[in-house]
Amino acid sequence: MKDTGTNKSRKYRRNGSNEILTTRMVADYLHCHLSTVYRLVKQGKIPHFKLGGDLRFEKAAIDEWIEKGGGAQD
Repeated sequence: MKDTGTNKSRKYRRNGSNEILTTRMVADYLHCHLSTVYRLVKQGKIPHFKLGGDLRFEKAAIDEWIEKGGGAQD
């Protein structure tokens, strides 16, 4: 049987190494207002992707973004 990679992606999600967050979850995680998250998305300052029409965020990418300064002005 040919491996299509789907088991790999399931295993990846199951081990919790890269949780996917909603916009509200990111606002809670960052301790900021929901509108702040939407503003950061609109300005292209926070890593995100769309799933259908909804915004989603990889927790690992958000953590890395925070470590690099969280979109702070240079």
